[in-house]
Amino acid sequence: MNWTYLTPKETASVLNTDSGQCANLGLILGRYVPQEVIENQDKPNGRRGEKHREPWLREQCERFNKDGGAHKAVKALAQARYDRWKARTEGCISWEMRLNSRLIIGLGGKGALEIGITRDHVTGLPVIPGSALKGVARSYFLLRIAKRNKLALDPADPQAMNEALNELESQLTAEGSQHPQAQRFRQAFGALGQAGALIFHDAVLVPRFSELFAVDVMTPHFSKYYRSTGGAAPGDDDSPNPVSFVTVAADVRFAFAVGLRAGAPADSIDLDWAYTVLSEAIPALGIGSKTAAGYGWLEVVE
Repeated sequence: MNWTYLTPKETASVLNTDSGQCANLGLILGRYVPQEVIENQDKPNGRRGEKHREPWLREQCERFNKDGGAHKAVKALAQARYDRWKARTEGCISWEMRLNSRLIIGLGGKGALEIGITRDHVTGLPVIPGSALKGVARSYFLLRIAKRNKLALDPADPQAMNEALNELESQLTAEGSQHPQAQRFRQAFGALGQAGALIFHDAVLVPRFSELFAVDVMTPHFSKYYRSTGGAAPGDDDSPNPVSFVTVAADVRFAFAVGLRAGAPADSIDLDWAYTVLSEAIPALGIGSKTAAGYGWLEVVE
């Protein structure tokens, strides 16, 4: 069908004839979403309630998977991106991890579809930001220290748990702290006025995959309750609101690397220790959005 694009007429004409040649999903989702998909209009002559968004997203994702039109181009992009990453992380400790489930990072990202997925800006390929990896490693190390110190943490009360961990971090980063793990924590993750010695590189796609992207659906049943931030009580009179979103498919592999910040003394921190913390943290805590629903779980590839 001829889509309606919110672009100049000449651009819209090109998109309607040649958009299937674009091998950058980020460009498609960020700039070239048809108006019918943005507004999630009903499909003409479709089943009652059948919308444009989900089938359009599935069509885009299938192009990047095995036998899809953009699969060969994406494989070449992934290889080039991986080779540059390998050159940049020379001297770091690196390893691979495989997704046991689908992955979604940046689900709340702003865009025309009001859903997002974190991608490399140039290639449009999925990436796990180093900031997210540093955060999960920090949380895992804090949990290890708390367990060693027999600090009472109740997972059923996440607010109290976060307050306890924040207090522990304040003790570790306080100037002159005598805590036995304070020096290692400050060296690894930094503190006020002190940069950490570790660099957590972005985790990039390993160019060995068949299915790369997959569309999933979440169906909030209490829209009024969520929109009012709890101001309206949830009730059975609220209509379900299916929301389709793009994920990274299961079995995809990512390459991880941890190194020393430029200028940091070579003996400032043990990279093997950093590898142990991060490679244990991700299988233990997950990464990205919706980990409680089973997303974002990886295992180390031996």
